[in-house]
Amino acid sequence: MVRAYAQGSPGYLIATCVVAPLTILAAVNATSSLGPAQSILAGLGALILCVTAVVAPYLVLAAGMAGLPWIASFATPIGSATFGEALIALGGIAVLASERALARSWAHARLIALFAAPYFLVAALLALGGVGLWSTILQRLVIIAIGVLGGLGLWKVDERRRVLALRAFLVSASLLALTWIAAWGSPSVAGINKNPGGQMLASAVILGVVLGSRRLDMAMALLCGLGVAATGSRGSLVGLAAGMLVLFFLSRKARRLIAGIIVFVALATLTAATISPSYIDGLVREFTSTHTLDQRALLQSYALEAWHAVPSGHGVGAFIVPIPELAWLQTNDPHNVAVLTLFEGGILLLAAFALFALGPSLVLLFRKWRARSWLPSAAIAVVVATLAHSFFDVFWVRSTPTLGLILVVAAMADVSIDRSEGRP
Repeated sequence: MVRAYAQGSPGYLIATCVVAPLTILAAVNATSSLGPAQSILAGLGALILCVTAVVAPYLVLAAGMAGLPWIASFATPIGSATFGEALIALGGIAVLASERALARSWAHARLIALFAAPYFLVAALLALGGVGLWSTILQRLVIIAIGVLGGLGLWKVDERRRVLALRAFLVSASLLALTWIAAWGSPSVAGINKNPGGQMLASAVILGVVLGSRRLDMAMALLCGLGVAATGSRGSLVGLAAGMLVLFFLSRKARRLIAGIIVFVALATLTAATISPSYIDGLVREFTSTHTLDQRALLQSYALEAWHAVPSGHGVGAFIVPIPELAWLQTNDPHNVAVLTLFEGGILLLAAFALFALGPSLVLLFRKWRARSWLPSAAIAVVVATLAHSFFDVFWVRSTPTLGLILVVAAMADVSIDRSEGRP
């Protein structure tokens, strides 16, 4: 890395000059409410981070993967992201630049860009027509960019480091699961809402099963599964079930592990019911409560009525809570990604979103049979889990789609290499 810098690799120099100021500005912007001393320390920390990206870019990428489950707010000059996402973007650029692969790697991101382009084209046309918010469109573009940079960085490192980076995510998610188990049933832990937190843990379960070559991987997957239950997020449970079902059909190795998890959960539930029937009764009441579902039904009903009134849509980011009784929710989402997309851009935007959300996974599904990599199965399962959850919750915020995007981009690049080399 240092040698590439000394030799003046143009891509590396450009990446350093762009990323370093953005990282420092982001840190200062995120700590603007602090005093001068704290802001100076934040700027110095960002500078140290940039130096680390020069010397050991992989460490920054792995740190970002470890930070991803902890959805702490981190304001940046160009949108809203989490601290883990910021590290992933920085680490991804640094890895690509150190390998002099900045120009080459974009060829592997073209298909993702082609699938995403119709969505943002429709959104931009609506905004040009006076409906929608450019800031929301930019925020969603940032999410795509983070996924692309993280995915390409993950693809570029060798297999051992790739697995270690994903295990860093799994270990971090396991710590989050322990925290949530300790506060079982709490709506939030460490500032993390149960729904995005539950989805992170559900994705960790899928990764643990895919990586399950070691007993520790399976132990962490089971722990994260208990964490999903501890969050009380029904959408996360639905997403986990959908992702595991997909994984069951895509990966032979995963079938035995999934069967083992089902047996473990059944035995644990039976044991808990025998030891403490009242505890099980409480869980049943929690998961069968319709209070929040009724609130979301009202929001979705309004969104659909508004779409029927204006079939072309009201613009990206235009949804507000119209019902005074629900104003306390402070949400700009009807908690159903299909309904939100219809409200924002009608059938045209919904079709473009479906192309973006499902297109890459369908390509991976057809290509994976020729690939030796385990990445396509993991990517498709995590994407399906995230989408299934998004029909009960939000999609575009709180790092919800980030891991799926990273895995999809890495898998697309990996499968492209397999095909170009003629691997069976």
